[in-house]
Amino acid sequence: YGIKFGRIDGDFKLSSKCVNGLDGCPVHVEGEFDCSDQNLTSLEGCPDYVGGSFNCGQNRLTDLIGGPTTVIGSYDCMSNNLSSLLGAPEKVGKFDCSENWLESLEHGPKLVTDGSYWCDSNQLVNLDGIAQGIDYSLHCDWNNLTTLRGCPEKLKGEFRIDNNKLTSLEGCPQYIGDDLLANNN
Repeated sequence: YGIKFGRIDGDFKLSSKCVNGLDGCPVHVEGEFDCSDQNLTSLEGCPDYVGGSFNCGQNRLTDLIGGPTTVIGSYDCMSNNLSSLLGAPEKVGKFDCSENWLESLEHGPKLVTDGSYWCDSNQLVNLDGIAQGIDYSLHCDWNNLTTLRGCPEKLKGEFRIDNNKLTSLEGCPQYIGDDLLANNN
């Protein structure tokens, strides 16, 4: 390590548990950047720009500080120990923060331009801070939602809120282009 190289026009993928830090990674990756399943506790050293998908899932991250500021494709940070989305980019293609310890979606992306937003299996009680511009579906199953406060007003795809603690649908999007699934509440 010690040398931070500039640009890769293809993908940058690390195999399972081959590094314990990201120092020395490229600054700019045109394709995918995959640092999943590495036992990482920090994203420091990540590229600033990822033109494809970014996957930092299945690590031990508690926040996203140090991660890329621009991700054109999907951003996958599922199955970590996230308690905060601090450090997430403002805009992504798709976003998946499922299977973490999030109690809030504050600091997450504000715009999801090319797909769905997944926040299943967290500790959420409301949707405050969620992106208001979600291009397709919203999946919020297996949380502790008691209210839909904070929901975007429009979804082109489905809205999944199964297995929560909802007593009302107040705050639900005004338009849903596909199914609303709210079982076991």
